Amino acid sequence: AVVSTQSTGPMSVRKVPPAPSIHSVVCINYQSGTPFFTKQYGTSTIPFPVIGALGGLYTFADGEDGSVLRTISQGSLSVRYRLYGGTVLIVHVTNDPLITEAYVNHGTEYLYMAIVCDMGGKAL
Repeated sequence: AVVSTQSTGPMSVRKVPPAPSIHSVVCINYQSGTPFFTKQYGTSTIPFPVIGALGGLYTFADGEDGSVLRTISQGSLSVRYRLYGGTVLIVHVTNDPLITEAYVNHGTEYLYMAIVCDMGGKAL
């Protein structure tokens, strides 16, 4: 975006920096609701209470025989949910409109496989 400003001299133009991007991935133990892995990219972070609320939203919908795959906030924050093995809930949060569903699906799949390799399938 370009913003015009009036100075003492001729008209000057300055660029307004874009909003900081948010990319967060949170792995939550589905039974207890405890996050055991978080990774955040970008300049903004997601507060811990918000992470808990995101996991609670998925759990509530599941308890009411519903499902939540994706939510979008008023500030164009996109939240995608994926449950693996009935025990690991992976939540991906971004405000980048270029992130596709396929990108998130592949990324969460690889993350889950890495967790299984590290902890073992029976530990989950």
